[in-house]
Amino acid sequence: QRLAEKYLEVFVKDYKRKKKELDVALFRGTIQLPDVELDTVVLQSLLGIRYLELKRAYCGGLRLKIPWSKLNEKPVHVVLKSLHVELEEPDELLDLQPLPKVLQTLLGKSGDDDDGGGGG
Repeated sequence: QRLAEKYLEVFVKDYKRKKKELDVALFRGTIQLPDVELDTVVLQSLLGIRYLELKRAYCGGLRLKIPWSKLNEKPVHVVLKSLHVELEEPDELLDLQPLPKVLQTLLGKSGDDDDGGGGG
């Protein structure tokens, strides 16, 4: 359960405020969240795009299904409904924030990895 919370805390804005209502659903293995605001700073850094600013990212719903008893055999499913992204061209290339530690570990990166690229 804590593993799922680590990733939800990273991507879902105000996750800690919503946490209490989600604990039981998470334990059962399925979470459904309507109208989820995503953390633009984390997404911007994860995508590595410096020439477009991610102003807002949200989805009409998020469903997370975790097969707790068969994690080694079955995949975790994440479904985003109606993903909306607002982008803006900045005056100059953006400085990207370091990824949260949990994502650095997952991706096998250190916080100061920066190829200066633009994700594509």
